[in-house]
Amino acid sequence: MGTTFELEEAKVFEAIPEDTIVEAEIQTVEERETPFDIDKNDPSKGKQHQVSFRFNVTGPAEYAGRVLFGNTPVTFSNHPDCKLRVWVQEILGTDTLPLGFKLDLSQLEGAPVKVVVGNRVKQAADGTTVAKDFAQDVLRVTGFVDASDAF
Repeated sequence: MGTTFELEEAKVFEAIPEDTIVEAEIQTVEERETPFDIDKNDPSKGKQHQVSFRFNVTGPAEYAGRVLFGNTPVTFSNHPDCKLRVWVQEILGTDTLPLGFKLDLSQLEGAPVKVVVGNRVKQAADGTTVAKDFAQDVLRVTGFVDASDAF
């Protein structure tokens, strides 16, 4: 016999208010290729490389169990605006990373973090608009860690 599925009532969550800080754990981190938002319906357009983070919200209780996603460009440099480096420093709880630091994305999985929630307004299949949560920023939960000891 094949796999059987039973139709269930859809879970509908109210959006977590923008700029709310939640406690979370990094569930997965991976490099991905995705279409640019503006070109999602045109496969002839190029794709962007991103580092995709999946966060499992652990607190506060009213949001526990929710999942948030966040993306950064794949650039990993000491430029002050490098989002991936900034997020990694926050995850590791360090103020600096030495030049030449080697980042293995899988080693970030399971790390506790704080996530600043953002909202995007999207159009649902039925034509209504809904706010969708995403990880806007990542904040550290621990104090300073020497990056040379981090991995």
